[in-house]
Amino acid sequence: MKQFDVIVVGAGSGGIGAAWAAAQCGASVLLIEKCSIPGGTFTSSGVCCWEASISGTGLSELIFQKSCEYPEAVDIYPNIWKRMNYDLTIKVNGLDLYNKIGREIKGRYGVIIEPDIYIKAVTELLKHSGECELWFNTSVTKLTTEAENINSIIVSRNGETEKIYGNIFIDSTGHLAIAKMAGCELTGGAEARNAYNESFAPESAIPERRNGISLIFRVTQDKARFLNRPDWTLGKGKKRPHMSPWYQSFPNGDIYINPLPTFSGKEINDFSAAEIYKEGICRTWDIWEQIKNANPRFSDFEICWIAPELGVREGKRIIAEYVLTQNDISDGLGRHKYDDIIAVSDHMLDMHGIRLEKIQLLEKPYGIPFRTLIPKGWKNLLIACRGAGFSHLAASSCRLSRTIMQLGQAAGTAAALATKAKVLLKNLKYSQLQKALIRQGVVLDKNILEKRYRKALRESGAEEIIKTYDKPGKEFLC
Repeated sequence: MKQFDVIVVGAGSGGIGAAWAAAQCGASVLLIEKCSIPGGTFTSSGVCCWEASISGTGLSELIFQKSCEYPEAVDIYPNIWKRMNYDLTIKVNGLDLYNKIGREIKGRYGVIIEPDIYIKAVTELLKHSGECELWFNTSVTKLTTEAENINSIIVSRNGETEKIYGNIFIDSTGHLAIAKMAGCELTGGAEARNAYNESFAPESAIPERRNGISLIFRVTQDKARFLNRPDWTLGKGKKRPHMSPWYQSFPNGDIYINPLPTFSGKEINDFSAAEIYKEGICRTWDIWEQIKNANPRFSDFEICWIAPELGVREGKRIIAEYVLTQNDISDGLGRHKYDDIIAVSDHMLDMHGIRLEKIQLLEKPYGIPFRTLIPKGWKNLLIACRGAGFSHLAASSCRLSRTIMQLGQAAGTAAALATKAKVLLKNLKYSQLQKALIRQGVVLDKNILEKRYRKALRESGAEEIIKTYDKPGKEFLC
């Protein structure tokens, strides 16, 4: 019989953060991933750009440092949308990490990492994190529960099934595979305005509404790597949603293209899983032809890679012990009514394929409480993925990779501390959890965060916009 203190399912950003943190805290950890590699959407969906964000601390900082040890693996990019974010990985203990790749840093920048190098960096960090086993090509097929506790899971691995016992389980699958099996209460789509008193929410609930879905692709000038358009895609792509392509260059000169989006979120209901990807391929080639025709700079480029999986921004979400809302995001640090902050973000409400009547710039970063990770009523299950306790609107802000990685760190740390202290997750002392996260390099200090965020606003010119606000989080028309 195999037993672990902490079992993490899903090796995306949240799962990586959870497994690493739990092992760092001395727990025995099993990380299960259905694919052959870690990374989740970063690797399988090609979302290998970390947007400039104040949540770039903790494990993500270490991944960046490790990736910088490889040639032509990491680059930075100006935040062309001039969103009000600040990338804390630019400076760590006074060291300008980006000097390793020979770039002068000013203002707010994001990070792009070659996926193959990201995999190497993550794998190495996990293997040296402590007692952490990595099981790839492994799926959870069943679980056993008793009195709102998960006792064990049954996994399929190497053609065989095996029963594994754990003390605490962390669902980092994105689509909430474990939460669904356990019977947790879930929600999806856009809530009605009166559900959480969110001013940007629709008057009535729209269950089918989702953030947009992208099929990311890569183009190159290297003719040896050109792909030919399959004949079966010609004239097959259906009508696309409004598209605003986003470009970024890799260190080797290849260009990353995110259509923003390929599908509107509700279109996922119009196709089967196989059909939507096939339709995505057709649309990708159509999108590329449109981009080339409109941009002479791409005349000698061609597609060299299309992500094997869709980049999904939103799915089902749990009903948690606390649900983060638009109002919490608007309040910002210093105004929150909760004291269990375990991660921070500064990304605006950010929909793709959905035109909100109004959008909102943030006056300051906001905190995400630990209780958003605890499914309501459950004792030994945590959620560390985009399906955590967020409203539809809040999920559009705190879904970024490094924010989810911080949620994973919090979940893994909490699981290890609760196991060691033999207490329920909901009874864990928040101050103890926060101190442990700070020791792991997560920045939670309000004064530090606000100072750096304000500097970013000045350098981007966004501070002048903020000064016109009558109150924090004032709305303005698109």
